[in-house]
Amino acid sequence: MSMIVLHQPPNLLINVGSSVVPVDFKHFITNITDHDDWHFQLKCVNGMSLPAELLFSSDGILSGMASQDTEGSYDLEFQVSDNQGKQVCSSFKLVIQPSESAAHTDLATTLQQQLAVAVGGDPQQLGIPNLNKIYNWQHKPIDIYRLAERFAYLSVWNAADPSSPGALQPLSLAGASNHYHVYDCGSCLVGSPVALYSSQRTAHDAYITARAIAVEAYNRGWDIEFSGFDKMVRAAWVQLNILSAQYNKPIKIMNYKPRREDENFLSQQINIIKDKSYNPSAN
Repeated sequence: MSMIVLHQPPNLLINVGSSVVPVDFKHFITNITDHDDWHFQLKCVNGMSLPAELLFSSDGILSGMASQDTEGSYDLEFQVSDNQGKQVCSSFKLVIQPSESAAHTDLATTLQQQLAVAVGGDPQQLGIPNLNKIYNWQHKPIDIYRLAERFAYLSVWNAADPSSPGALQPLSLAGASNHYHVYDCGSCLVGSPVALYSSQRTAHDAYITARAIAVEAYNRGWDIEFSGFDKMVRAAWVQLNILSAQYNKPIKIMNYKPRREDENFLSQQINIIKDKSYNPSAN
């Protein structure tokens, strides 16, 4: 046993309800003689018991989960012994703290109350969501996408203008939804929701606003780059290309690859425009 060097294990910090990444305590041992007859033990030395859901295996691996009502600081002793009873040990701390979701829930409640006070109203009447529930959701990709849809915005950039966006100048564009603000920032046009959590704003409001911004950018003769919510970008791309075909004045759109269904839809719209151009009876 005198040939074994036991290094100091680090203190461990875990949250209630979280699984412990397995810790192999053999990594803290240096054995010059390559001796294999080791016995491992992990015990509390401050009168507390190691939580039952935390498991320490016979080959020196700590794993498991910290269950409810196990918060606290545990003084642990890691012991290594051989068949002759020789023993070395080292101590460290295990700290189990409240779950992250509990901390987030407290923060969400506080922020919701502060926001209600700031705007002077009832959170439910103001449409302020109960964020506490978010931390217990089993999130799916579609949930994240729907959240992004609530924050849907569009920026159409003048690619030939390298300057940073300037001060916000409100724009009133024909066809834009009244659920969207539209701003002229000099080197870009921006459409953003008036009320992020409005139940009245729909995807249609985003699409018609994107098309109105596209018309404005086309009339300015810009070389275009996009950023923003993908469906608004797609709507703007289709509108710009319809205008290019309608007025036989192509516009340059940079760093954007359209989807096949958008190209097919654009072809249909262009064919309609051509039919109207050559059909005297068309309205």
